[in-house]
Amino acid sequence: MQNHNEWSKALIKVLSLRVANICLAALVCLVFVGAAAATDHYVSTSGSPSGDGSFASPWDLQTALNQPASIQPGDIIWILPGTYQSLPAGSYGFVSNLNGTASSPIIVRNYNGGRATIDGMTDTFALYVGGSYTWFWGLEIMSSCTSRTSSVSGSYGETCSLGVGLYGPGNYSINMVVHDTAQGFSSFNSAPNGVFSGNLSYYNGWIGPDRNHGHGFYLQNSTGTMLVHGNFAGDNADEGTQMYGSGGAQIEDITYTGNGVYNNSSWPTAQYQYNILLGGGDLDTGNTISNNYFYFTPSVTSGYEAIGIYTPGSNLTVTNNVFAGGYIGFSSNGAVAPFTFTGNEIYVSSTAGEAWTVQQGLFSGQSSSGYDWDYNNYYGLGVFKANCSYDGTNVTGCTGGNFSNWQSATGFDTHGTYSSSVPTGTQIFVVPNEYEAKRANIIIYNWDLSPTVDVDLSSILTVGDQYVIQDAQNFYGPAVVSGPYAGGTVEILMTGLVKATPIGFATPPHTAPAYGTFVVMVPGAGASTVTAPPPASNPLTINTTTLPSGETTVAYSASLVASGGAAPYAWFVTGLPSGLTASTSTGAVSGTPTQSGQYSISVTVIDSTVDSASTTLSLEIASAPPPGTAGPPATQVATPVIGPAAGT
Repeated sequence: MQNHNEWSKALIKVLSLRVANICLAALVCLVFVGAAAATDHYVSTSGSPSGDGSFASPWDLQTALNQPASIQPGDIIWILPGTYQSLPAGSYGFVSNLNGTASSPIIVRNYNGGRATIDGMTDTFALYVGGSYTWFWGLEIMSSCTSRTSSVSGSYGETCSLGVGLYGPGNYSINMVVHDTAQGFSSFNSAPNGVFSGNLSYYNGWIGPDRNHGHGFYLQNSTGTMLVHGNFAGDNADEGTQMYGSGGAQIEDITYTGNGVYNNSSWPTAQYQYNILLGGGDLDTGNTISNNYFYFTPSVTSGYEAIGIYTPGSNLTVTNNVFAGGYIGFSSNGAVAPFTFTGNEIYVSSTAGEAWTVQQGLFSGQSSSGYDWDYNNYYGLGVFKANCSYDGTNVTGCTGGNFSNWQSATGFDTHGTYSSSVPTGTQIFVVPNEYEAKRANIIIYNWDLSPTVDVDLSSILTVGDQYVIQDAQNFYGPAVVSGPYAGGTVEILMTGLVKATPIGFATPPHTAPAYGTFVVMVPGAGASTVTAPPPASNPLTINTTTLPSGETTVAYSASLVASGGAAPYAWFVTGLPSGLTASTSTGAVSGTPTQSGQYSISVTVIDSTVDSASTTLSLEIASAPPPGTAGPPATQVATPVIGPAAGT
């Protein structure tokens, strides 16, 4: 991407975000009322330390994260589209030293919904957040490192960068997509009052000689609170969410709610581990697990969901969750009252061999007196293990057996039910996003394996809204459904869905049609704090619909063309093969490609009013024929006329 310092200052439109108060209502809500306007700052892949952070003279990413004097609490740092790498490779990675305040956090956000990617490569972290009260929003975090197998045993053998680490107080991760790193998100006792909301975490981890390592979320908390809400965590190498610590670690006052968690430890083969693990450390207390939607492919006899494990726990609440599949549908060991387990649904396949529906155990000297364990519904396999003796690793001497014996042995589930059948019909859960209007996660248990499922989105969209529904297992792929909302239900396809391709290992199976994971949002989601201008009579449009094919070692040229809006335009292009670049000011794509392949090119154009349009184009680069063989002419320069000239 080329620098765009030649842009006139008139190109900049200051978009103010007025922040007066941040409040909690239900879970978390934002209230913006009249106050002093925040200042917008800009970062681009071609920015530099000598920039002033304006749209015309942006900073590089690390300079902005170092908080130049002009960045104040409440300001917004807009990250323009492109891929950001902390060089040289193998460094610590991007480090945030930003410090906002609890009432005026600094916001670091992808600009206008564009795809802004931090590539951690082989750095220690892709993004290490050591400052405080900063919200990271809408960014893609990944590692292009292809080595996902380590020769080193243990938890420190990672070969690629860790993803996002929150290590200071009051930091938030909002609607981020973290994939193909050594670990998705991590946050420990130095980071009280943190929030993880609306994120996707998948394909993180590595394979060691001893076992799989790396989780979607690895969390601890000792002071204040932690909120983990409305995230997806699936297909990570080891565990979906591990709220665990050894020795003096503390797991305290974590609220985990509204999350969709599926098939963790699915690669290189499906030997599922824990979708969720809560326990261990010096203190496990005050934690709530509610309204979450867990899934293991039922035909695979492995996988666990464990709340209370390794060390004693207390004051734990587990309510209104769905636990589907696995070797043990749900287990709790070492927890004492107050302990609440109510309103949950558990299904384990009746063909799952020696599996258990539920297992509950206690350390020597503990009692389940004071438990509130009732109103749960169980399906499929009917093997219940209660009052087991637990030593921190093994369970022995269990009572129970079938559901009736379980009730008699424990006094639990007086109002609970059990059916040997598989659940039927569909269960649909729509989880509104806490930070972007008209955005929500959709989780579908499609017990009848219907090819389509109708989902009521009237609580999220209004009639006439433009929307897209993305598969959370292929978030950057084509939309599953799109269009204007006509009201009522929207039909979602549950068959033929294709997962994103991981880096360094084979793609695991999709959970559909049995379990669907989707995100509904407006096209170009991520710009809800920007006040949109009135609809233009001549809207900004990208006219280019195709790119000519090319060949390695042969000069290439093509033009991106836009019309409408208000010239001049700025072009932001990602995904080009090595050897090709795109001019920010003209949209000209040129160079000599060095690698063949089929490429998906993301294109965004921004006009002088800061309106934008985006599209995705395909580009095929063929391998040059060997010397002495017939092939295309030595010079292959393609500049087709694909639309009217800019500004006409």
